Amino acid sequence: MRYSVNWVMWRAFIKPTTCLECATRNGRIFSYDDIISIGEPRLHPNCGCWLEKIEAIKAGMATSKGCYFQMTDLCL
Repeated sequence: MRYSVNWVMWRAFIKPTTCLECATRNGRIFSYDDIISIGEPRLHPNCGCWLEKIEAIKAGMATSKGCYFQMTDLCL
């Protein structure tokens, strides 16, 4: 399996206290440039987010929301 060198998936541990910002980003795919501009996980105290490597996919296989087409259930 090859991992993307340009893209990562934002993951959040979803629980009742998860903030809207973190929950909204869960499952979305971001470029490293986006991560630099919006900030890395641990956006606030008790943040349960992390960046996950993603498998490299063919161009055109991501949705406009930044989600891999087979993982639409992860996108809000």
